[in-house]
Amino acid sequence: MIYLSTAIVALCSMVYELQLAQLLASLLGNTVLRYSVTIGLYLAALGIGSLLANRLRQDPPAAYRHFILVELVLSFLGGLSIVSLLLLATWTPAAVLSLLSHSLMVVIGVLSGLELPLLLRQHTVQTDNTQGLLTANYLGAMVGAVAFGLWLLPALGLVLTSLATGMLNVAVAAAFILRNDRRWSSLLLRVAGSLAAIFILAAINASKLADYFFTRFIS
Repeated sequence: MIYLSTAIVALCSMVYELQLAQLLASLLGNTVLRYSVTIGLYLAALGIGSLLANRLRQDPPAAYRHFILVELVLSFLGGLSIVSLLLLATWTPAAVLSLLSHSLMVVIGVLSGLELPLLLRQHTVQTDNTQGLLTANYLGAMVGAVAFGLWLLPALGLVLTSLATGMLNVAVAAAFILRNDRRWSSLLLRVAGSLAAIFILAAINASKLADYFFTRFIS
């Protein structure tokens, strides 16, 4: 399960970053600049997240709690990022929208940089297993990048892509919660369920949101 989880969370993080780059390219133009800055910020933020992981407690129970919290926060920020930014775009100046989007990129990147160290701390792994996790992480990011351009964006659009990706992060968090009999697992599971309900409601109304946005902002 740990290898699959590693691949999924890497996929989600990559999709979050690419969808923010695509949103800025659609609204503000200059696609090459948007994607270049996004990838640069993402890689730098991953490094910052890895460094910050050293400041967290090292024991497996603490790593479990921190990982669940990271997944829930990522699902909230990444899953609702496009919906929130589209609504803000109807009245927010372009400079402010750009600042918010790039700030989100950094925050998502930092949280993503925490994921792999936290996953490693939950398990006693040998060197080969560590290399396997790194491989799963890289492959997951690659699948996310390819799937975003070839399938997710053309088939679902930005809003549904962000919501579906947020649901994936919630699913990973829920799987880890259910695998561990902890005092506060029921609370975390309720939080995950609430996030899932928000994503489903937003997905149901995605077409209305798109119509509202294009009427108010594009027209």
